[in-house]
Amino acid sequence: MRPIFKLFTILLLIGSGLASAALVNVTKANYIVKKVYRDRNAVGVDLVQNGAKEVRTEVRIEEDTKCYWVGNRKDTPLSRQAFMNKMAPGTRIRVTGGRDWDGKINASEVWAQY
Repeated sequence: MRPIFKLFTILLLIGSGLASAALVNVTKANYIVKKVYRDRNAVGVDLVQNGAKEVRTEVRIEEDTKCYWVGNRKDTPLSRQAFMNKMAPGTRIRVTGGRDWDGKINASEVWAQY
């Protein structure tokens, strides 16, 4: 019974390593906000390069996301609630985070400016 358990454990560890490797990191990608979903703390975005015609993906602003508003002289840190209250269509954001299985981005850091 023990060799089967060891084999199962090894296969489980290998399988979980492959599964997590499928996630994609997003590093300082530039987007334009098309829709704001305040009820679920997310924004619908499109890449700046695409001309921002439609919502192509969603960026989730989690509780531990570091949010900054870019100003003339410095970047101002904001709470998630204050950040989402300032969010509006047309806002440019730069996102660092990871893309989830459903294609949506879970932001770890996000900077915004009008």
